[in-house]
Amino acid sequence: LEVFKTAEQAQADEQKEVSTAFDRDPKIQSQLVKDNQVLTDYLAKNNIKAQKVGKGTYVEIIKEGDGPAIKTGDFVMLNYKGLTLDGTVFDTNIDPAKGRKDPMPYQIGVQPVIRGFEEGIATLKKGSKARLFIPSALGYGAQPPTPAIKPNDNLIFEIEVLDVTNTPPAQPNAGMPQQQMDTTGKR
Repeated sequence: LEVFKTAEQAQADEQKEVSTAFDRDPKIQSQLVKDNQVLTDYLAKNNIKAQKVGKGTYVEIIKEGDGPAIKTGDFVMLNYKGLTLDGTVFDTNIDPAKGRKDPMPYQIGVQPVIRGFEEGIATLKKGSKARLFIPSALGYGAQPPTPAIKPNDNLIFEIEVLDVTNTPPAQPNAGMPQQQMDTTGKR
């Protein structure tokens, strides 16, 4: 139906289609409402001041970065720890006992990760430390990749942005919170 002159144009069109499908899916939208209530209750109960960004991720700035703001296409190096709301650690790159100890390289807007992770990271700067509170509908949803995460679990990612650059890092991919798609291509 349409011919794109650049890969960027094709990617932008694909992202627009995915976003439109996400916004129109009543099951996802219903889950977002439930998730939002769980997260706002959790934040209030724990006296956490976080700002809602994007489609529903909450970002708590622990330390404001003083480097450049992150933008689409940038390469970032991150330290992270992923937890469920009950405190269960399901993934990290800062604990050798969990199998990783190297910073995670990641390109904003290019590499597939869970939507809430991308929403939160995109609000940070080099040097930032933050916690991302991600609704299940913007995370792994009803089909998480590990038994440590239950279906429709809301997640927390503790993040430290070590570097932001416009050139790819030299080290290989150390792993990242992967985006899951169902059979219809929805995230």
